[in-house]
Amino acid sequence: MVISHNWLQSFFKEKLPVPEKVAELLTMRSFEVESFEKRGDDTIFEIDILPNRAHDCLSHRGVARELAALLSLKLEDGGKKSSFELVKVPRALSVRIEDEKLCRRYVGRTIENVKVVPSPDWLRLRLESIGQKSINNVVDATNYVMFHLGQPMHAFDADKLASPDIIVRKARNGERITTLDKKEVTLSSDTLVIADTESVLAIAGIKGGTKAEVDESTKNLILEAANFEPSNIRRTAQKTGIRTDSSKRFEQGIATELALEAMELATELVVQIAGGKETREGGMIDQYPRPGAQYKVGVSLEEINSLLGLSLREEEVASILLRLGFQYEILDPIKKVLELAPTFAGAPYKHGASVVYDAPRAFDCSSFTAYLFAQAGVAIPRMSVDQYVFGKEVSLEEITAGDLIFSNTHEGTQHEKSIDFFPGTPVSEHIDHVGLFLGDGMVIHASRHNGSGEVLSEKLKESKAFTHIVGVRRVYEGSKRFAVTAPNERLDIRIAYDLIEEIGRVHGYGDIPEALPAVLQKNEIESCIFYQNAVREILADEGFSEIYTYTFVGKQDGVTQPELENPLAADKAFLRGTLATEFFEKFETNAYYADLLGIDTVKIFEIGRVFSAQGGDDEAEKEVLGIGVKRVKKNKKAMSAEDALSEALEKLFLVLGLNESLVPAEAIQINKEKMSAFIELPLEKLFANVDRNIIQKLFDERRMFAPSPDVSYRPLSKYPFIARDIAVFVPESVDAGAIASLIKNTAGENLVRYWLFDTFEKDGKKSFAFRLIFQSYEKTLSDEEVNAVMSRVSKAFEANDGWKVR
Repeated sequence: MVISHNWLQSFFKEKLPVPEKVAELLTMRSFEVESFEKRGDDTIFEIDILPNRAHDCLSHRGVARELAALLSLKLEDGGKKSSFELVKVPRALSVRIEDEKLCRRYVGRTIENVKVVPSPDWLRLRLESIGQKSINNVVDATNYVMFHLGQPMHAFDADKLASPDIIVRKARNGERITTLDKKEVTLSSDTLVIADTESVLAIAGIKGGTKAEVDESTKNLILEAANFEPSNIRRTAQKTGIRTDSSKRFEQGIATELALEAMELATELVVQIAGGKETREGGMIDQYPRPGAQYKVGVSLEEINSLLGLSLREEEVASILLRLGFQYEILDPIKKVLELAPTFAGAPYKHGASVVYDAPRAFDCSSFTAYLFAQAGVAIPRMSVDQYVFGKEVSLEEITAGDLIFSNTHEGTQHEKSIDFFPGTPVSEHIDHVGLFLGDGMVIHASRHNGSGEVLSEKLKESKAFTHIVGVRRVYEGSKRFAVTAPNERLDIRIAYDLIEEIGRVHGYGDIPEALPAVLQKNEIESCIFYQNAVREILADEGFSEIYTYTFVGKQDGVTQPELENPLAADKAFLRGTLATEFFEKFETNAYYADLLGIDTVKIFEIGRVFSAQGGDDEAEKEVLGIGVKRVKKNKKAMSAEDALSEALEKLFLVLGLNESLVPAEAIQINKEKMSAFIELPLEKLFANVDRNIIQKLFDERRMFAPSPDVSYRPLSKYPFIARDIAVFVPESVDAGAIASLIKNTAGENLVRYWLFDTFEKDGKKSFAFRLIFQSYEKTLSDEEVNAVMSRVSKAFEANDGWKVR
């Protein structure tokens, strides 16, 4: 959204802060100012208005309203006032809305005897400052209103219509329109259009057509300010490929109340810049089929402070609400409900009455109770069965004024489970009616079965509607609340959390102290997780590394695997039935990097799930522990992979307090050729025999669940490594440490690892053999580069008396 600083200033008598300060304030408290630049005597802001605020802030007044709240300034109307007084004359104008869901409101007005000319400088410059092209004074006036208030408008040449009849309807399949930018568009039957009795005048909410275009010859106008259903406008814009400033606003949704205000401002502007002594108003029509009530949202001071972590006082919250333009009452909800309910006695019953659109003119039983509590700042579900599930259960003997009474009249729709609130929650008996208990044995309810079909107050014991009471529910217990009425434009204020967010935002996020939430109780540790971490600790102490392998694999031998219906790839078409296959693959991968890692034995483990395509639910999926060992090179002196694995199992079982007989020796899978061994243990069976007390004695629980130590992470190089061996004869007095130190100081920055792998004595001298590993983080090392380093190391060795490279 492009916003002019001078335009914003027109809403205030007080001088606004400098543009830099305005940009910082809006970014930190409202929405991000992406950029701003000086243009002449003005500054233009590029502001990223997020979708949740598009309905009230895609306008200069919307942004000015934000600044007024943040700076505690009074907002003026910022409009241009006309010096003319319109003379009203009768002129036929009719408006027919064929789909009231798609067109929620249509305000039309005729103005006669106008003169279409170029716009005055102030209007032209104001529009050009935000990147808009000036067309003529009438079109510019409608565009000005849109960028000023956020309400799109349109002007038609009244004399070009077939008749003075505006029809808001769906297009006929194949119907065509030539838009103002001279494009031919073919319409479909789900496109909403503005038409006269013959053809389409405009694509509703998106683009006007050339048929009734306002030009220099125009004398009589029809001004339009309407409100259209957002999703229909969005679909039409996508289908036609036409996106305009108008469609952008309607797609996000705007308040229906804006239409009339915009019409008045547009009329003033047109009269001011296109009118004269002969200008006349031919009449205004306001088609508003379903006017809705303003939303009331409730919140308590305790809820505000608890969520924000503040200690705001009641008067501080009240001040912020007023700065935001929110009207409010501080009230006792139950007292308010009990005072309000009797005032609606006699109101007519309407089945399915809407809390927003029908109340308080008409009610059904549950809309009556929902409306009463909404007026008191307490949100409860709309349907009677949902109210029953929502409330706190109390007995009929414990009933107090303000409680809801539910019954089954056997005449209404029978509900046996909740509909919208925790959908599907069963209730003990069918429910089809609800009323409010007033105290002193009186109940008030809206019912079609009480003869007169209206809101009725009567004795509970004598009410036919409550002959069969299902239960009593208490929907509110608490202290005073703020019952807040949000401005019509604030379509985003619907629940208590919305209000709390606004209060925190205006108060200032930076002024909210940092504090960790209090821990009310020590968390219980899941036994399975506790044991798994114990296993990790034991195996890590034995030099094992944990690995994670894919659950999706190819076909494995010897197991029945579930097959995926829609696999990601051919080699990922099954759920794994064992960890063994991938373990033996990981043995080879890690063996390849053994020199780089500085290991001669690969020791790995994994805790994961395996799956079976047959058996009961208990066997279909289970968690297992896989442990594997692989010798990288043959070494008669070193322990075999099988023995190393057996030793690890012995240590694991010892610490867990388990009997080794739980695992038969044949459970170990041995591959002598690959010098590897693997075992897979079902964790459920393993942990069933664990004594937790033993583990707690051997492990510090805090250690197992403490945060990881503060270590820096450096990824492995993506380039290959090169290994080189070097052996040197040295005098008996020289130890391996001296040789290692020389290697470290001579081999350069690409030496990543080195170690002694062989030693022997001969003829009064000792021989030490080292393996050196080279790798770069920047490139692939060549043999020539590494050979040059090795030559340098050799020369450094032989520079010492009695040292000889073998």
